[in-house]
Amino acid sequence: MQLTESELIQADQDRDPRCKFGRIVVGRENQIVGFGHFTQFMYKYHPQKFFLNGAILPDFQYQCLGSELYNHLLTLLRPFKPISLTAHTRADRHPTTRFLMGRGFREICRESDSILNPLKFDPIQYRKLEEQLLSKGIVIKTFCELESDPDRDQKLYELNWVISSELPGEKETKRDFDTFLKEEVNANYRLPEGNFVAVRGTEYIGICNLMTHDADKSVFHDLTGVKSDYRRMGIGLALKVRAIMFAKDNGYTSVKTG
Repeated sequence: MQLTESELIQADQDRDPRCKFGRIVVGRENQIVGFGHFTQFMYKYHPQKFFLNGAILPDFQYQCLGSELYNHLLTLLRPFKPISLTAHTRADRHPTTRFLMGRGFREICRESDSILNPLKFDPIQYRKLEEQLLSKGIVIKTFCELESDPDRDQKLYELNWVISSELPGEKETKRDFDTFLKEEVNANYRLPEGNFVAVRGTEYIGICNLMTHDADKSVFHDLTGVKSDYRRMGIGLALKVRAIMFAKDNGYTSVKTG
């Protein structure tokens, strides 16, 4: 996901101090032609596990700059005694895949992007969905509509953890409350009016999060999930429909998820 300069600065400022981070750039002919960084994330935190990212401009590839960049990152990481490194690349970028696998990386999963044009979405077949949920005492509200609940943020925190901990893949790490607020509730890229919660009485039972970035005017689906006791009732579907309609009503031309 592309970030603007201001968003990159904000991300650096908001990074949890426990997460080790380093960034380097590659210069050639009085310009920056590549970059690399290592980082950690609190939601998958381990003191000796790191994520790597890097790139070289096309005109400067195949000049050993990628190898130099990678080796320099390893040198910076050595004092932290890393036990695993994770990197992402696109499946159609075969040179990058060969580069990584030649250095001992192996494929552990694949992610695919899905894109929907909300302007072409017809909600007619779902028109009675929320009405059916309401008959069961379940209502969908936005983060903004829940501001009057003094326990809102704590409930969101616990709901997020219950759902995240059941996601497939590597086990999640529970973030502390303040980190959760910074990343999931108060971050500039979050859309309070575009984040939805299914509520039954005073209990928060399902969630659907949207976010956006200045560099891409699309809206992005983040976490969507429902507590296990309330699944197979159409709650997740209703949350998704509400999110798509938010995108449509606000003129977004695409909704993306992975």
